[in-house]
Amino acid sequence: MKRNRIITFMFAWCLFGLSMSGQAPGSWKTYMAYHDASQVIETPHYVFAVYDGSLLSYSLEDGEIRTYSKATGLNDIKIRLLRYSSEANALLIVYENNNMDIFVSANRIYNVSYVMDNPNKAINNVDVVGTKAYLSLNTGLAVLDFNRREIKNEYYTGNTLSACQWGDSLYVATDKKLIKAPLACNLADMDNWETDTLVSGQVNSQSITKMLVFYDWLILYDDSKTMAFSKMGQSKLLVEGYIRQLEILHNQLVLGFWSGFLFLNTALNQTGVVYLDGDFRSVASMHSPENYWVAWGPKGLAQIKLRPNENSSQIDYEYLISNFQPNSPLRNFSLNMSFIDNKLLVTGGGRNSNRMNIAGTFMVYENGKWLNLDDKIITEKTGLACMDLISAVVDPRDSHHYFVSSWGEGVYELQDTSFIKLHTYTNSSLQSTNPTYKPAEFVRTDGMAFDRNHNLFIANAGVAEGLSVLTNKGEWYSFPLIDKVQVNQLVITKDNKKWINLFSGLNIGIAVFDDNGTIENKNDDKLYFGSHFTDQQDRKVDETTYSSIAEDQNGIIWVGTDNGPITFSSAEQVQQGRCTRLVSMDERGEGYYPMEGDKVTAIAVDGANRKWIGTAGNGVHIVDQSGELKIDNLNKNNSPLISNNINSIAINGATGEVFFATDMGICSYMSDAIDGKPDYSNVYAYPNPVHPARQSRVAITGLMQNSTVKITDLAGNLMKEAVSNGGLYTWNCTGPSGEIVKAGVYLVFGTLPDGSQGAVTKIMVIR
Repeated sequence: MKRNRIITFMFAWCLFGLSMSGQAPGSWKTYMAYHDASQVIETPHYVFAVYDGSLLSYSLEDGEIRTYSKATGLNDIKIRLLRYSSEANALLIVYENNNMDIFVSANRIYNVSYVMDNPNKAINNVDVVGTKAYLSLNTGLAVLDFNRREIKNEYYTGNTLSACQWGDSLYVATDKKLIKAPLACNLADMDNWETDTLVSGQVNSQSITKMLVFYDWLILYDDSKTMAFSKMGQSKLLVEGYIRQLEILHNQLVLGFWSGFLFLNTALNQTGVVYLDGDFRSVASMHSPENYWVAWGPKGLAQIKLRPNENSSQIDYEYLISNFQPNSPLRNFSLNMSFIDNKLLVTGGGRNSNRMNIAGTFMVYENGKWLNLDDKIITEKTGLACMDLISAVVDPRDSHHYFVSSWGEGVYELQDTSFIKLHTYTNSSLQSTNPTYKPAEFVRTDGMAFDRNHNLFIANAGVAEGLSVLTNKGEWYSFPLIDKVQVNQLVITKDNKKWINLFSGLNIGIAVFDDNGTIENKNDDKLYFGSHFTDQQDRKVDETTYSSIAEDQNGIIWVGTDNGPITFSSAEQVQQGRCTRLVSMDERGEGYYPMEGDKVTAIAVDGANRKWIGTAGNGVHIVDQSGELKIDNLNKNNSPLISNNINSIAINGATGEVFFATDMGICSYMSDAIDGKPDYSNVYAYPNPVHPARQSRVAITGLMQNSTVKITDLAGNLMKEAVSNGGLYTWNCTGPSGEIVKAGVYLVFGTLPDGSQGAVTKIMVIR
C-alpha cells in the first residue's frame, strides 16, 4: 500500500537538449527513448538505470543526471543485461548483440567483444561473484575478469543457463541438468564435472535460469518455482510461480514478481511484501534498508521509503522520488523525419504492401525539448486504433498545426499533440483500398507536402486516384496517378511539380504530376511516368524499387533505388525513361558506379548542396560535387552512428545538424555546412576563445552562401583562404604550412565572390 505523500522528480529538459550553437562541427549526439525503465542498480555514488535499452545515471551526491551512448563512449546500443561488481566497483553492460562493456566511469569504459566476435556464441545470463562474472553461454560457461578486462577461462558445459559458487564448488545449470565441479580441479576437463543429485525430482533441472547462494542455502528458480537447498539435504519451497528478480539486499533475500517484491530472512521466512501499482521490473538498494530504487516500466524510475506495518506482512511505502523520466523521444521507432520551421518532426510507423501495426508514434523536437503524441488518447477520440503513422508536415500558417498520415486510418489533424480531426474516406477525397470490408482501416496515406499556396497534397496508396489535395480554402480534390499503386514519398519542387515514388506493385516507378497551378481545373493537368530507366551510358539501372526523393539547390531531382541513386533534370526525362548516375574513376582510370548495389532509403541536401544518402545496411554516403566528385561514408564501425540501417535523414539548415532515423533510434552529426544567410549581419565564431589542444576546430557561422573566407593575423599575414560550406566555414587553427597557429587574435573576412558585400569577425586563439 502506498501513502499519499508524493514528491515528483522534475528536472530541466535543457540537461538533455544541448544548445545547437554550442555543439562543435564533427560532434555526435543520440536521441534515445528514456521512458520504460527495466533495470536499476545502486552503487556507492550513483544509481544506474536502463531505459528502453539505454543507460542513465543519477548522482547521489549532487543529483546530476547523465545519459550514455556511443556518442559518449559506449561501444554499442540496446542494453540487455546490467550487472555490478561491488569489489571491482564496475558495471558490466551486455548488449543485445552480445557485445560487452566494463563501465568503471564515464571516462573509463572498456570493450570486451569476445562473445560478439564469435557468431556461434550467445549470452544467456550473467552471475557476478567477487571480481568475476560467470557468462552463461549457449556453448558453455565463460569467466570474465573485471580487473583484467578479459575472458579468463571458458568451459564447454553445453547450453548454460546460470552459474554460482557454493562452498568450494562451481555449480552450473544447463538445459540438460545441474552439474558441479570442485573449484580446485581442472574445470576445463569435463571428466571433473558430475551431475548434482541434491535437487533431483524437486526442481526442473533443465530450466534453472536463476541461481545464487544465500548464507548456507543454494537458491534455485526453475521458471515455475523458487526453492532452497542445504548441503545437509534439506529443501524448502519458497515461492511458487514466476519471479523477475532474485537478489540479496541488506542481508535479506529479495524475490521480485509481476507487481512487487518480497523479503525473506536468513531462516528463509517471509518478513514482508511490497505491492506496487503498475509494471514492476527490478529493485535495488545499497545504502539504506529502508530506501529502495524501483525500475517501474512505463512509470520510469522511483525511490520509495518502506514503512513496515505491524498488523500485516504487507509493507507500506511512500515516494521519495517518482516519475523519474528524462524528456526524450517516446519510442525508438523512427520511420520518417523532416526538419520544418525550426523543429524536427518524427513518425515511427511501418508499412509495406500491408501494415505493420506499430503503435502510433509522432514526436516533435524543438528547442531541446520533445513533445510526444499519446496514441491511446487518439484511439479513444476516433474509435480506431492509432497505428502506423508514416509522415508529418506542419502548417506553414501555424507552426503548432500538424497533419500526420497513417497507413490505414487516413490523415490525423493535430494542434500540438491534441486531436482535431481525422480525415478519412467519409469526409475527404481520400479513398479506401477496401471499400467493402472495414473501409475505415484501409485508408492508406503516406507522403505529404504543402505547396507555395498552402495547399496540402497527400499521397493515397492502392486506390484509383492516388493524389489528393486539401486546398487552403478547405476543399478536397483528387487526381489519378497509375492505377492502384503503392505510393510513398511526395516532394513538391521549385517549379511546383509533385514528384512521387511508387515503391511496390506491378507499376513501380516515378510519377510527376503537374496541376499547372489550377487545382480546380483538371483539363490542363499533366502526368509524367517512368518505370525503368537507362543512364547516360545507355546502361539499364536494374532497379526493383524506388524509396526516396529530394531536390538539390540546382533543381536536380535525386531518387533512391535499390541499386544506388539516380538523378533527373526534368519531368520530361522521367517520361523518356532516361536518368543520370554518379560515375567515379578507379586507380586504373576506369569508370564505375560508386554506390551500385546500395539500397538507398533516404536522401537529404545540406547548405553546401552535398547529398546525404542513407542506405539499408551500409550507413550514410556523403556526396560532394563542389569540385572533383568526393564520396565519404559514415557507418557504425567508423563513427558513433548507432546503426547502418537508415530510414530517414533530416537536416537543420540553421545549425548544420544532420539527424539520422535508424532502426535503432535517432542520432545526429553536426556537419560543417549550414544554409547561407541573406546578409552578413550576424557573423560570429565558436568556440571563441579557442584552445587548439582542446578544441580542434572553430566554426565561423552566419556567412552568406559560398562566401570567400580569409583568415589573417593582426599584421595581415594570410593563414587560410577557402570557400564556405553554405553559410559556415570551419577552421582547424592551422596556418599556411599546416602548423597550429600561435596564440593571439585573428581576423576573419567573409565576402561574396564579386566583393559586393563583406563582414569581419575575430577569433582569439589560446595556447
